[in-house]
Amino acid sequence: MAKFIIEDGRPVVRSDWDIDDFETRAIDIELSLTRDQIIRAMKEVADCHDCENGINWYTIDYALENQVEKEIK
Repeated sequence: MAKFIIEDGRPVVRSDWDIDDFETRAIDIELSLTRDQIIRAMKEVADCHDCENGINWYTIDYALENQVEKEIK
């Protein structure tokens, strides 16, 4: 997942997660979510992840499952 790139002449390590990753993971953990719910989960991960732990399948799972919980309430 991580990439080493040169951006504007500076070395950068980047780990990109896109909507395909989130959609596929929702299917893998047997969640049926709308595209809007997936996008909200992506925003949640971006806004709330712990920099010490980074973004991983656990943080993505939590955000996806959180969207289901919000629908129930």
